[in-house]
Amino acid sequence: MAEKNIFIKIMIRVLAILGLLLTIVPSILHFSEMISLQAVHTWMAVGMVVWFLTGSFWLGKKSKE
Repeated sequence: MAEKNIFIKIMIRVLAILGLLLTIVPSILHFSEMISLQAVHTWMAVGMVVWFLTGSFWLGKKSKE
């Protein structure tokens, strides 16, 4: 059971970091003229949703360890 909890914690952290990257990387790609402004809005919205869904679980709980 502890192994499952560790796997879930790791997956939540990975998804949270992915959400943060999806809010940063598209603006850099747009600055480099690699993607359109509409694509930036789309990817940043996806990143925002992913971050708010996973970041609160990652940052909100105190570890007993």
